[in-house]
Amino acid sequence: MAREKIISVGFDFRGGEVEQVSLDSDQSLLDPDVIVYKPGLGNPIRPNKNVYRRERIEHWKRELAAAIAAGKTVLVLLVKPQEGRAEDGGKINSYSAIPFPSLSFILASGAQMRPDGDLRYLANYWRNFSSSSRFEGYLESDFSEADILLKTRSGQKVVGAAVRRGRGVLILVPPLTAPPLLLTLTGRSDERVKFDLRLSQSLVEVHRAVHSDASMTPPPDWASDPTYRLAREDELEADIRSTSSKIEALQAEQRKLGDELKDIVALRRLLYEQGNQLEEAILDALKLFGFEAKPYRDADSEFDTVFTSAEGRFLGEAEGKDRRPVDISKLRQLIDNLEEDFARDGIEEYAKGVLFGNPHRLQPLGKRPNDFTAKCYTSAKRSKIALVRTADMFEPAHYLSDNDDPEYARLCRAAIHQCEGEVVVFPKPPSA
Repeated sequence: MAREKIISVGFDFRGGEVEQVSLDSDQSLLDPDVIVYKPGLGNPIRPNKNVYRRERIEHWKRELAAAIAAGKTVLVLLVKPQEGRAEDGGKINSYSAIPFPSLSFILASGAQMRPDGDLRYLANYWRNFSSSSRFEGYLESDFSEADILLKTRSGQKVVGAAVRRGRGVLILVPPLTAPPLLLTLTGRSDERVKFDLRLSQSLVEVHRAVHSDASMTPPPDWASDPTYRLAREDELEADIRSTSSKIEALQAEQRKLGDELKDIVALRRLLYEQGNQLEEAILDALKLFGFEAKPYRDADSEFDTVFTSAEGRFLGEAEGKDRRPVDISKLRQLIDNLEEDFARDGIEEYAKGVLFGNPHRLQPLGKRPNDFTAKCYTSAKRSKIALVRTADMFEPAHYLSDNDDPEYARLCRAAIHQCEGEVVVFPKPPSA
């Protein structure tokens, strides 16, 4: 059997020769030699609102790019794009995971395709699976003539291409229609298993051909028999595996450092963000202040922030405005949420309301004319709600991220707890 390892992300393989990975997985793609990737968004985090995690797309984009850079063969099945919303409210598209910035996918469908010249390393694959392939869109990009593999029958549109990146290659092909899965006594469809075994072997041939002279014929199955294997091959393959392991370790360290950097600079979002990104930054700051903080969602209620400490229980709402102050509409929502929260089973006291505002968020801090509207101030005073400018949280949170100072954190919590109907004034951090 082939020594090369294949991982399939989002595409169902049968027969046990290919490792299958969910789109929701954190799987690294540096271990396999061949990756089959079917673009998708994974499982929604809010199905009724079509909301997905943007990080899933970013993860696969990083992994696919790293795999190609490490000399892997990546085969992307060009299925119809999936679209939805990210947690921050922005649009999200499954093709954003493909590490090819100028790629556009135009919806169209058909089965009539032809090779555009010599298919090189894809020749055997196309001979075996052209009858099972049907395009679902056209590709538009700054492909060179050498990149283009497949076109529509008329030759006017590109439906398959391959882009070399160093030793690796990104191959874009129409999706496959595999035989249906039929229940048998063994629980498997024999035709489907045979199809997937042929596919996995064909992918191994493609990978080997990619790493050989492009003018050479991909080795047939029988040529892989141990009878024809050279002694030096084992030694070289061991060296390659060792080098790949070192590369994987370095890339893992790079990702770890990148994540640490992302966490460190995340507090700056208090100065300029809105939506989910602002809410996450607020949660990070509150945790530094010593609160237990998290968003609250169940079948009936959804609150931006619920946070607790020895001082009490708090419920917050956050609002970022591009070029305006935070108005009373968000405060009314917070007051409604306080009533809704109190009505829930197990809640015996009203939480203290806190309105987090990031007004004029796109302007420098010193040039922001106002923060909350007059009506917002009046209503906050009447309801004893604390008003917090998220930019004011940055300096205290920045200090606490670098210093273990429980007393200063307590003073920050007290500032929020004791404030009623006014803007919270946080204590100045001690001098370093």
